[in-house]
Amino acid sequence: MKRPTMADIARRAGVSKVAVSYALNDLPGVSDATRASIKSIAAGWAGARTAPPAR
Repeated sequence: MKRPTMADIARRAGVSKVAVSYALNDLPGVSDATRASIKSIAAGWAGARTAPPAR
């Protein structure tokens, strides 16, 4: 099974890829409920993991 992309998570959550990025990086601009939903979907997806930002 392939790792989920932000597009996969966005599609499942019914939000944009930008909202997924904001939620997973704890940036403002996403409601608490939406952030929790996105993080729940990402965590529940088999093989999903958050990677540290590239430096």
